[in-house]
Amino acid sequence: HSQWQDSFYESFEETPLLVAILTYLGYALLVVIGQIRDLMRTYGIERDKSCTEPKLE
Repeated sequence: HSQWQDSFYESFEETPLLVAILTYLGYALLVVIGQIRDLMRTYGIERDKSCTEPKLE
């Protein structure tokens, strides 16, 4: 070991509980919206709006 590795100490701030909860809720909301859109596409309510290449002449 080199000298700097022996004295190196890495620490991180604790994540606030509100930030953690809001992050998880945001991801959960995105998953639910994605599932609803998949269901709508399955039943033909929503047209497929995926990215496509422009039609060039």
